[in-house]
Amino acid sequence: MSVKRLSTPAVCRPLLLATLMLILLTGCQAVLAEAATPIPTTTPPPPTPTVDTAARAREIEATWQEVESLAKPHLEAGLGCEACHPDSAATAEKPSKELCLACHEVTIEELYEIVKDNGQPAHPAAHLEAQSCSTCHRGHAQVADPCSSCH
Repeated sequence: MSVKRLSTPAVCRPLLLATLMLILLTGCQAVLAEAATPIPTTTPPPPTPTVDTAARAREIEATWQEVESLAKPHLEAGLGCEACHPDSAATAEKPSKELCLACHEVTIEELYEIVKDNGQPAHPAAHLEAQSCSTCHRGHAQVADPCSSCH
């Protein structure tokens, strides 16, 4: 038994080619491309955590005696939270450098003169110009060596 091979007549080839071209040009290509393209999904940003400032203030007040921090000597001296946080103790913004200098009655020039036991300046000039006091002198955390936290 022989298998008869069907061939496309020469007349049909141009018609078949034209039909394929017409299909491609009339939008089937766009439909195929859309099906292959993933639909972008928008993910909402994560919610911004809210700080319960009143709870944080209660936590600090309850634990200040246990933590060797900058807050402890201030509180022992009878100063309240508002002494360092004049705008609002509830927002707990870090005190400004100007507030620290005014309250401690010291100038930046005098801070330049303070040296450590090893003869190195305690307050490098670049730090005094660019940073607030609370960058190194943390208010409510025990910091044994503030320099090593950055260097």
